[in-house]
Formats: sequence, structure tokens, C-alpha cells
Amino acid sequence: MNIEEENVVLFPKWKDQLEQKSQEAIKSGNYKEALNYLDQLTKHDVHSHEVLTAKLICLMELGEQEEAEELCEELLAKRDEFYYDYLHIYSTLLFQASRYEDLLELLRDELAEGKIPEPIKTQLEQIYEISEKLDWDLKQEQGTRYFKDLQRAVQNQDSRKQWLLIKKFEKINVLPYISYLEKLLKDKMIHPVVKTVIIDCLRIQKVDHPLEIEKWSQYKQINPVLIPSLKDQAFVGRVYDLLEEMEQDNPSLFELIDQMLYRYLYVTYPIAPEDEQIPVIAKALSLMGRQFLEVGKQGLGDKFSEEVQQYITEFYEYEKLYFSILDE
Repeated sequence: MNIEEENVVLFPKWKDQLEQKSQEAIKSGNYKEALNYLDQLTKHDVHSHEVLTAKLICLMELGEQEEAEELCEELLAKRDEFYYDYLHIYSTLLFQASRYEDLLELLRDELAEGKIPEPIKTQLEQIYEISEKLDWDLKQEQGTRYFKDLQRAVQNQDSRKQWLLIKKFEKINVLPYISYLEKLLKDKMIHPVVKTVIIDCLRIQKVDHPLEIEKWSQYKQINPVLIPSLKDQAFVGRVYDLLEEMEQDNPSLFELIDQMLYRYLYVTYPIAPEDEQIPVIAKALSLMGRQFLEVGKQGLGDKFSEEVQQYITEFYEYEKLYFSILDE
């Protein structure tokens, strides 16, 4: 729109004509034409409920899903007197797009609050009930497909593909596939990073029974629902305590060390070091961080224990293992 158009005053008669023309166009199914009239109205600050609802209808009929969703989100954010009308329209949009999980998340709290007026409440309850079933069916179908793809990726020794597929299992019911995932956790041929994502998936899904894992020729029995997440492991906090001064004095160095520690955790999880190894780990991380940042080179020449050197070597190996699957 040029300056002359922007300065045009929308007189009441012209406004009424545009509204009438848009209504007639909608009735005759000319949604593109109707949207053009409605756009002229909104560009001149006519944002009545009738105009905005008509615009949403046109966008939906024209298949402009993204634009319709964006407009709905803007209108919902206002929480005005027409909030529940827009909630109904937005729910319909999500349903039509088969975005059942997003729809269920949107309506769950709204329905629990019990403030939605009739008849919208009944309509949304029906949408919610149908969406629950469709979401379940969709995830069952996805699970079957993911499982077949995972078996193929294991057969092909494609660790990167395995990791990606197991991440998808986090959003579906993993129970039908637990026995197979347990088998992978004990398989020495499965990459340690893949085993980590399996364990985390089972933890997220609150799987509550003991299972055995193998990492680094160590066998450990765990219950996913009882183990902490990666960075909530007890020893991690003790490592951070030893590096607290560095966090204050050199935040960039601490951030780098924090990233290295996360990658170490991702490869070794859930096997944790002994308490007496924690100062050694902190020292090794500090030395590696300084080396990466090319600071404190004088300090790198100082003597340090064979244990520290061993951890430095291990950290470099773990970095390679991590990046062989996950690119950052």
C-alpha cells in the first residue's frame, strides 16, 4: 500500500459497503474476493469480531493454515469477550491439520477450569474426545513404523539413525517395544550414545521395572523411573562446586567446560564415577578447557597425575564418540 492509500479515510458508508461485499462474497463461496475486502477493512483499523471471524473463515476455506493459526493466536492472546469463540476456531484449525497432540494440550487445562460457556463447551469436549482417540491411533501407527525402521537401522549398524528414531519414541507409548530396547541396552555393538537416549526415553516415559545395561564392559541394573536425568546426577553438582571459582572469574571457560561435561555425561550415563574421582575429573576438565581456549598455556606444562592424564584421554575419546552421532 502506498502513502496515498494509507492516508485514505475509511468513511462509514465505505466501511458498510466493504462489510456487505465481504458477506455476499462469503455466501457465494468467493473466499478470495471476500478476503480482499476484509483485508481492506483491517488495514484501516476495523477489527470488529465479525470482520475478524469472517477473515478466519476465509483463510480456513482457502487453506491458508499458517496465517489462520497466527491470527487465532493473536486473538486468543487478547483474552477479550470473544476468547472462547476464537478458542473454538483455533481448535478446529488444529483438528483439521491433524495436530491432535497440540489440540489436546490446548484444551486440557481449558476444559478442566470449567469456564467455557455452552454450547462451545460441549463442542470442544467432543473435539477433545475424538482427538484423543485419533492421537492414540496415530501414535500406534507411528510406533509400528518407527520400530520397523529401528530394527533396520540396527541391522545396518546405522547409529545416527538409531538415535533419531529412539528420540521419536519419547512421544509415543514405548511399552510395546521395551523388550527390544532392553535387548539393545545389553548389546555391546550398540553405540553408547544410543544407549543413553534409550535410557532417557524410558525415564521420560516413567518405565518402572529393573533392567540391565552394558556400557564399557560394565553391567549395571537400573530402574528408569528411579534414576536422575543426565545433569541431575549427584556427582555433577560436586564437580560444579569445585569449579565455582572459575565460573565467577572466567564465565567463557566455565561454559566451555560445562559443554564438555555434558558430552561426557551423555556418553557415560548412567554409570557415574566414584566420589574420589570427582576432583580428578574437575582438574581434567579445567585443563582441557584452558587448552581449547588457548589460555593459561603455562599452567598446562605443570605436572599433573597419571589419573588426570587418563581422564583427559578419556574425555577426548568421549568427545569423538559424542560427535560421531550428534552434530552441534
